[in-house]
Amino acid sequence: MASPDLKFDTNTELSSRRTGMSFQRTRMSADRTLMSVIRTSLSLIGFGFTIAQVFQKLRDQDIITKAAAPRNFGLSLVGLGIVMLIIGIAYHVQFMLGLR
Repeated sequence: MASPDLKFDTNTELSSRRTGMSFQRTRMSADRTLMSVIRTSLSLIGFGFTIAQVFQKLRDQDIITKAAAPRNFGLSLVGLGIVMLIIGIAYHVQFMLGLR
């Protein structure tokens, strides 16, 4: 018959493994969140840059006369993407430090 100490050690070891795995799952979840923030912010930056450049080229070729509003919208998307990227990275660093 197994001693009670052996059963306690086994339960403690299993519990410790589960806790360690939950930390790994939480860390991987935070990494996925960071990747989605990076993907979204890069999309915003790329789309904003494209809008600004298209309307700048149309204005340079005298196809349109006023391109201030679309250009400003494009630049605001670029700015939003940069701010979102900075905030996402800062949140990730803070979260990972708190997880340790």
